[in-house]
Amino acid sequence: MKTYPVTIQIYLNLETHEERQLFNDINTKRKEPHNGLVMKYDQRDEYAELTRNIARILESKMEIEATLSRITVSCTALTTLTIMRRCLIALFEGNVTVKTGKANYGDMTKAEIIDTATAFFESWLEIFPKKMSDRTTFTSGYSGIQIALAQTIHQLRKHHEIPYEEAINHMLHLKKACTWKHDDALYSHIYDPLKKRVKNHSTTNAIQKTALAFKRKIEQEGGWLHDSK
Repeated sequence: MKTYPVTIQIYLNLETHEERQLFNDINTKRKEPHNGLVMKYDQRDEYAELTRNIARILESKMEIEATLSRITVSCTALTTLTIMRRCLIALFEGNVTVKTGKANYGDMTKAEIIDTATAFFESWLEIFPKKMSDRTTFTSGYSGIQIALAQTIHQLRKHHEIPYEEAINHMLHLKKACTWKHDDALYSHIYDPLKKRVKNHSTTNAIQKTALAFKRKIEQEGGWLHDSK
């Protein structure tokens, strides 16, 4: 037993009721803390820390759910910390699957990373409809759509060799090119005509197809060559 390795996780700055909940979940129910709570306090994950910083910058501009990892159709929040983290990974690395290990920002400075991340999320306020968190009518509040937008930026940078700022500015083409409604032509690969809404939008395959649809539409509206990859 003296040589048996023991893993310890420490969560800082918890309120008393949060400590009790953690104790109850781990020791009584044998449940791991859910992703939303981990995102709120994890000090080791670089993307989690960046997400919290960006959320603080944006808190007066959009409603962000800071605890839950998933949000219901009726939730008024536009996104969550967990979804924002996935967006940032897709934005900087093009990765829409599970990410572990050290963040890869290339040769960007900390200031450039924060400015780019903030600009990406602020672009939502420009391209999304006024009732952007109304998930019954619009798709703008769906995790798969948000992550796909981030990967779109990454793909535009990669294939057209343009800086983040320019790629993010090209997102404005979607303001008129996409209605953000469930039956928009850009969602033909995930639209369920019987249920009259998008479905399975957050799978890896669906996110990649949605990002490709966004990218092609932006290239078309921006006058880029139609044979762009």
